[in-house]
Parts: sequence; structure tokens; C-alpha cells
Amino acid sequence: MPAFLSPLLASLGLAAFAAGLADSAALTLGGTATQRFLAWPMVMFGLALGARRADRPGKIGILLPAWLWLLALGLFAPSLAPEIAPWTAGPPRSFPTLLGLLLLGVVLMLPLIPVAAATTRQLFSLAGGSWTVWLLGWTVGLSLSFGVGLGPVGFGAAGLLWLLGAWPRREEVVPGIAQTEDKPIELPWASLVPVFFLAVTAVLGLLYFLPYQELFDGSAAVQDLRRWMTLGFLALAACVTFGAGFAETRGALFWASLFAAATAFGWSLSSELVSHLAEQERFTAFQGMGFLPQFLADWRPQERMTQSDWYYVPLLLIRNLGLPVLLFAAAWRAALGLPGQARSERRQRGRLLAATYAGIGAAWLLWGLWLHPEATPWRGVGAALAAAAAAITCIVALPRPSNPALRWIAGCALALVAVAARGLPQTPNTAVPFFDNFQWQVMTTPAAEGEAEPEPSTTLAQQSLVRALQRQATVQMGRYFLGEGRNYLTPESLEDRRHLVLECLFPLSLTTDPQRVLLVDLLHPQVIQEMRQAGIQEVHWAGDPPEMFRVAKQHFPSWQNSEPDGVYASVAEAPEDLDFIALRSFAPWERSRNLLRPSLIGLCRNKLSSNGVLAMAFDPERCLPGIIGATAEIFAEHFPQVELWLLPRTWGAPRLVLTGRQSDSFPALQDLLKFGLEANGLLLASEEDFPLLRLGTGEDLQSLPGLSLAPPLSRAIASLGATEYRRLDEINPSLRAGALLQSLQENLSGEEKANSFLPFYAAFLSDQIYTVYDTYIYGNEAEKIDVEEAHLDLLLELSRRSPQSRLLQDFWGRASDILVAKREPEWSDRYYGALVDELGWQHPGFHVVLGNAALEMLDPELALEKADIALRTLPDFYAAQDLRCRALTALDRHSEAADGYRQLAEMVADPADSLLKAWATAALKSGDRTTAEKVARRLYLKVGEAGLTQELGDLLGLQVPDDGMVHPEAGG
Repeated sequence: MPAFLSPLLASLGLAAFAAGLADSAALTLGGTATQRFLAWPMVMFGLALGARRADRPGKIGILLPAWLWLLALGLFAPSLAPEIAPWTAGPPRSFPTLLGLLLLGVVLMLPLIPVAAATTRQLFSLAGGSWTVWLLGWTVGLSLSFGVGLGPVGFGAAGLLWLLGAWPRREEVVPGIAQTEDKPIELPWASLVPVFFLAVTAVLGLLYFLPYQELFDGSAAVQDLRRWMTLGFLALAACVTFGAGFAETRGALFWASLFAAATAFGWSLSSELVSHLAEQERFTAFQGMGFLPQFLADWRPQERMTQSDWYYVPLLLIRNLGLPVLLFAAAWRAALGLPGQARSERRQRGRLLAATYAGIGAAWLLWGLWLHPEATPWRGVGAALAAAAAAITCIVALPRPSNPALRWIAGCALALVAVAARGLPQTPNTAVPFFDNFQWQVMTTPAAEGEAEPEPSTTLAQQSLVRALQRQATVQMGRYFLGEGRNYLTPESLEDRRHLVLECLFPLSLTTDPQRVLLVDLLHPQVIQEMRQAGIQEVHWAGDPPEMFRVAKQHFPSWQNSEPDGVYASVAEAPEDLDFIALRSFAPWERSRNLLRPSLIGLCRNKLSSNGVLAMAFDPERCLPGIIGATAEIFAEHFPQVELWLLPRTWGAPRLVLTGRQSDSFPALQDLLKFGLEANGLLLASEEDFPLLRLGTGEDLQSLPGLSLAPPLSRAIASLGATEYRRLDEINPSLRAGALLQSLQENLSGEEKANSFLPFYAAFLSDQIYTVYDTYIYGNEAEKIDVEEAHLDLLLELSRRSPQSRLLQDFWGRASDILVAKREPEWSDRYYGALVDELGWQHPGFHVVLGNAALEMLDPELALEKADIALRTLPDFYAAQDLRCRALTALDRHSEAADGYRQLAEMVADPADSLLKAWATAALKSGDRTTAEKVARRLYLKVGEAGLTQELGDLLGLQVPDDGMVHPEAGG
């Protein structure tokens, strides 16, 4: 077996093992960014203490119990979160945070010491290349852990991998190398300090710049694997070339000081490079790969790079952060020096590794926790100053000249030159992504007195960037967005907002007299407003990072008078005895934002009252079939009654809501809740409509196929990266939703699914076909929706089973617009005729559909009759009045038609162009030239000659070009 294989396995296994331990420890303490900033330093400090003790003989009797303890901690500790997290969750520098720090120090650091010591001894048993092996192992281990995930199986495999590589073996003599006498060698502290500062600069630089970097790779799926692989192999390349080469010279520390000083310069340059991408011209040039040398021009596989290309993220990282990463790695490797071959010298390298671990842990702890939030925006400055400090201490550690004062002067001069060359890193002047065709801008606060410019809304949280964004779009599509990291955390359209409200109000209706509510990660003012209108006394919100709420409240007008009663970073900090908790994640593929945690669900159960309800909402377009079954299984561990509900969304993908509660009965619907549901598109007349929405309960749900959500670093969360909502394949979300619902249809065995909307939606969404119309933002919605007779047959069959359901009547009414727009009169007559004649449903919209079908089949008398029936029921029904006018026009009753069009125009603030044209034409044909000229001139002032017919143009004395004869289907 190659000599390097065991150290490589030990390093790789330890890296993945450490990542899993940090994740489990953070989940145990609450799972927020604050807890992650607690867990990683404790892991690093434990590794540092272990590396420091590598020169002492290891005891196998201690090593195996320590390894077993850490394995059990990673696998089972998160299940203790419901009991531990309320005591350890809190703001930075608070008493609960200190308590969590102490707890981790006891249960995590102590067993890590023998594990790290054994790894270090195995690593430095190599005659050479030990640092390269260490960096390679940690690069691959961390990249796979964060990018692919671990889960219990992966975590156990990482532990076994470490055990295989690090278990103590008989020391072998390295062939061809003279073994020097084992004499004690004391490594001076001055040689450790530069390594410590270099580790600090690496952590601070990445913590500062990666949130800005993510703004430009958000359009692709989650790219953590490529991101960390790119950074790791950049550092590895610098180590094995420049770093290792200069480390073999007597002036290794001198070269390390030069590289460290250049690293400070590199961080400042990176801030400018990131800012440049805010300029559209530079970003376009980057996408065209104009930065590549001319001789590589033929290498480009296409003229323009997009964010879905596999090489986009690596090239973006190399462009923005490549220089400081390369310089840091070269400085770090040169500062480590030439590895000696004596055993004592090899053991002393453990102190250098300990300094590296300690620097990483100190940067995480001080700048991520103790100095947050005051110093968080200054991490870039801290990275540059740490690099300058490394340059100074490298010069100070030089053996010559012997005068310490000269060494200090020379080091400070070098650092000053490096910092003065470009200055300290500035905050990148960007927070606007470029992944769609809208124009975006970062919202700002008005300039304070004495300030020249307004303050942008950008806020740097512990691990991400929070900002308020505004885009140029219609109100229906959405103008204001709260951005956190790579994701938008507010719905994009009015329809999405209504269904977001339904996801909360509907499960709330399963409670009895709810008074106290907690919304988790669901930050939207309309939800809170609807909750208060439904009679809720207290509405609390929990979300990580809490900076999201502060930014939203400060910049979004809709948050006026919608502030929650309490804002918390985690569920653990929220009050107890709650009546209802709603879990809703807008970015389930992001590990830091994911709510699919068994520990979180258990924590929510402890926060509920005895009759409380826990609800988790799913968007089928952003979900996988195994997620529902896995979550239902976790719910079943905490609630006797678990139910899966489907909230219809007409022709869009429905929403799924999983609820857990104590009772299986349906409480009486409160009037306020009923009004709120109806206003947002869900007409529940009584408790009899609940079975139409329920897909399954109890054991039926647990029989669904499920992915493993068990920590640490669940692989199921990594698999959700395929559902990221800005992917370029537009039709995939509908097909994904269809596949999910089809899976539920096939695997749910109960009778409830047959009496619900599930068969209809499973068939409808599975049959969607991608066409060019799906790419049109303002296109005809009817062209984007594929409806077949089989879909309508399923819906009609469901209606026949529930002939008294007002919910189904309302659904057919909402669905009628698309069927009318598709101009399928046979379908309209068949299905809506059955609803009216067979089931006796006299919904005014049904008569409008039948009237439109009659008009399509050249029966204007029947169309007029149906319009009059609808108007008698609902006098201000716009669609019925429009049908009546068109029927009167077809009957040549132009005077009545013109009067009807006048009434239509008075119903809306801005009449459509087609309405004005029809009104003017009807008035002209009725002989009312005054009205016709007035309306035609109004149309002309609005759209110009293009909106006029030739007759209306003649009326106004305008020359309107004749379009000629065109085929009716050509739209002319």
C-alpha cells in the first residue's frame, strides 16, 4: 500500500467527520448560524489541542472510546435538541450562548484530542508531502460533505475511513532516508504566529467575500461542491508549486512574508473585482469569457457562458478570489518550512498544524460570534490586517538580522506598503443579481442629515447577505423582494401571495380558538395581516438570520402596522404554549435555511399547547417524492394524528400541507377564518368540504417512500438542489409537481385520495408539454396550459361524488376562464352543461361558459339567454356583461350592444383597447356617430392608428392602412 494512502484516508475521513460533528452539534443547540459559529470553533480547538499533543505516545485504550463517543454524538445528539436548545439558543454574547459554548467544550473538544493526535501522528509519519496530503484530504472531505451530504451512513463511513487510515501501526523505517537521532527540538513561538494569522486571514476573507460572490451564481443549482473544490484545489496548486518550492530555501519565512503581504493586496483587489460585476458591461464581458487569453479563445464551447454551465462557478471564483487564495496558500506553505526527517522534527510539525486549526477556530469564534453584528461588515478589513500581521511576524521570526528592532521595522514597512498599494478592502458596491431580464435596484433609506448619499439596504449577516430589492414589473408579478444569500424569500406574484396565506389559514382552521401563533421562516406582511384579521391575538416570527425582518420592516411599505409580536432567530427562543406553528421554507435546497430537520419538528412539538397544530407547507414544484413520506414519518413520532392536505390552485400546481395534531375531528369553522379563506381563493362552506382536501392520514402516509432526513448533513437536502427555482428548464417544475402527485396517487392506499383533488392534479400536471408559449412573460395563459378531456372527466367524476360541495362549484367557476380562452365549445357545453343540468349548480360563471360555447357555435340567441341568466344572479358580473354585448352585436342589435359596452367601460378604471374598439364600432353601426367619434378618438390617443379599424379611421379623418385579408387563425 502506498505510504501516503493511510494519511490521506485519515485526513479525508477526519474532515468529513468534523463537518458532521459540527452540523450535529449546531442542530443540538438550535441549528441557527449562531450555533454553527459555536460548533466549528470548538471542533477546530479540539483538533488544535490534539495536533499539539502529537509528539506524545498515543494510547489505544483512549482512542477507541473517544471515537465511539464522537460517532454517537454525531448520530444521536440532535435528537436531544428539544430539551437542550431552549437553554442554549440566544443572541451572540448572551448567557445561553456561553452555556452552549461550555457544553460543546465538554462533550466535543475532549474526545477530539486523541482523535486529532492520532491523525497528526499518522500524517507526519510521511517523509515528505505531508502538508499536501493534509490539504488534499480536507479539500475533498469538506467538499463532499457540504456538496453531496453525509447522513448517518456517510457519517459512519467517514468515521470508518478515519479509523482505517489513522489507527496506530508499527513505525516503519522509510527506505533511502537516514534516520537522525531523536533529539528534542523546541519550535519557537515566533514560527507559529505567522501560521496562526494566515489561517485567520483565510477564514475572514472567505466569510466576507463568499456572500457577495453568491449573488452572481444564484441562477444555477446549488454549487457548493464545485465552489469548495475550486477553492481547495486553487490552494493546493499554490502549495505544491510556489509554496513548497520556497519552503525548501533558507529564506522561506522571507518569501512567506512577501506572499502574506501580497495576500492583503489581493483581498483589496477582490473587493474591486466583485464590485465591477455590478456594471452590466463588465458582467456581459465576463459571460463572454473575455478575460481568457487569446490562445484559449478556441477552447470556449460557446460564445456566451450562462449560470447553468458547469464551469461558470469555478471561473467566477477564479476571477474574483483566485489571486488572494493562491497568495495565501503559497504564504502558508512557505511559512511551514522544510519538513525535517528526524522523528522529533516531524512531531514538531504538529504544532504548526495546531496553529492552523487554532487560527481557523479563533476567526470563526471572534469575528463570527463575539464581534457580531458590530464588526461583521469589517471582516474584509480584518482579513487584510491579518495578512499584514502574518507578513510582519514572518519577518520577525527570521533568524537574521539578529536585531529584533530591525526585524519589526522591516516587517511593518512591508505590511504598510502592501496595504497602501490599494488600500483596505471596501464593501463591494453590488447587491443586484443578473439572472433575468428585469431591471433591479437595491432599495435605500433616505440620506440622513449631513450625509451625501442614501444608505443601501444591504446588510451582512453572519453567513449571508440580506438586502431589499425592487424590480421594474407589474404589481401582479411582484415589485418588492427580500433577498437572503442566493434566494428570494418573498413570493413573486399576487397569486403566490394568496396561496401563501392559504398555507397558513387552512391548517389554522384545524385548531380550536387559536390565540398564539408562530411563523417559522415565513416572512410576509400579508400573512400576519390575515392572521390578525382572523382574530389571532399574538403572532410571532422566527427566522435565521433575524436581519431579514429588520431589513424588510425598514424598506417595504407593506410592513406598516404588520409587525409581529416577537422576532426570534430560532424556534428554541420562541415562547411556549403556542396554539399553531407554521413551517414554510422558500429555499429548501439551502442547508442553512432548511426546515426538514427531525430536531426542529421535535422542538416545535414541545412549544405547542396540548391542542396545538403543527403545519409544514410544501410546493410540489420544489419538492421530491421522498420528502413527503420522510417528513410524515417524523411527524408521526410526535403527533397521534398526521394528515396530508392538498390546497387547489386551479390550473397551477397545488400546495401540499402536512399537519400534526392531537385530535382527528374537524372543529367548527370560525366565521373570520372562513372569510379569510374565501378572500384568498378557498371557499370552505362547512366541515363537509375538508375530505375533498385530505389525501391521507396516519399509517397510510408512513407507507410512502421516503428519503432519509436524519442528520448530520442529510443527503436528502443536497438532492433538493435539482428543484432550485431559477433553473433554465421552465417546464421541469410542472413535471416535477406531476411526478410528486403521481407518486402520492400510486402509493397512498386509503380511499381518501379518490375523493380528493389528487387524481385530477396528478393527471393534469403530468401531461404538461413544453412549448415556446411557456417562455412568454406576458403571453396568453391559455396557451401555456395543456388541458385534456381526461382531466376534466376526473374533475366531473369528483363533482358527482360531492354534489353539495360549494368548494367544487367555486373551483369550476375559477377554471372557466381558461376553458373559454381555449375556445373548445364542445368541452364547455359537455362539462358545464352537466354541472348545470345534472347537478343543478346555478353558478353564474357556468352560464357564461355555456353562453360563450353557444356563441362559438353561432347561436347568439342562446348566448344572450345565458348572459341574462348570469346577470340576474350577479348584476355586475363583467364576463356576463361582455358576453351579452358580443351576443347583441352578433344579432345586429348594435344600439343595445353600444350601451352594454358603455356599462362595461364604466366598471373598470382603464378599459381595454379591445373594449373601446368594440364600443366605438357598435356605436357607429347604430348610427350614433358622436359617441363613436368620441370613443374612437379616446382609443387613438391611447394606442395610435394601430388600434383603429378602417371605418373608425375614416370617421376621424385618418388614413388607416388596410391589413389585407389574413387567415382567421393567424390572428390578423
